[in-house]
Amino acid sequence: MRVRMAATAVSIAALAIAGCSGEEKKGPQTEAEVRAELASAERMQPGEYASNVEIARFEVPGMPEEQQTMIRGLMTGAAQVQRSYCLTEAQAERGSEDMFRELAQGDSNCRFEDFNVDGQNVSGRMICGGQGGANATMNLTGTMAGTSSTMTMVMEITDPSLPEGRAEMEMRATSRRTGDCTAESRAAAELAERQAAEATKNAR
Repeated sequence: MRVRMAATAVSIAALAIAGCSGEEKKGPQTEAEVRAELASAERMQPGEYASNVEIARFEVPGMPEEQQTMIRGLMTGAAQVQRSYCLTEAQAERGSEDMFRELAQGDSNCRFEDFNVDGQNVSGRMICGGQGGANATMNLTGTMAGTSSTMTMVMEITDPSLPEGRAEMEMRATSRRTGDCTAESRAAAELAERQAAEATKNAR
């Protein structure tokens, strides 16, 4: 199992919990449909947030259990670090557009399918292509609100480098508002935003 694929999965999870909504879709969704889905999602409130991703299950048929245990431990250790960050008023206002831009700039080559929102309940699918013939299908179910979100992601991976060419992983991601931004976290968020804007400007 490639560590790069696992890292990509965790990144996708962090974006996916932020918001996907609209009427039920069947089959692939266009860029415009994805933007519309994100734009109609409930906007996150500005403030300090704590987020966490947990690896609930990881199975690679045909791989020795000792190796699976080692990889599971590495992935769990990396994923279970709780992260605290400030969501500024400007970031909350832009919300869905920032989420789409971050996803579009990623190297995971993902597409959306069958997203649906019923109140605060979210479900859908992401299909991602990786390097060397690796692919992943991620089924998402969870809830989202203005100050919190939860998401369970069951990923089926196909990769010719794996013993039987496939693997399964289940992740659980949470994010919750813990209060107002501190002066330090706000300054860090604003600095990161300026740096990202500068990098985007230089890349043009």
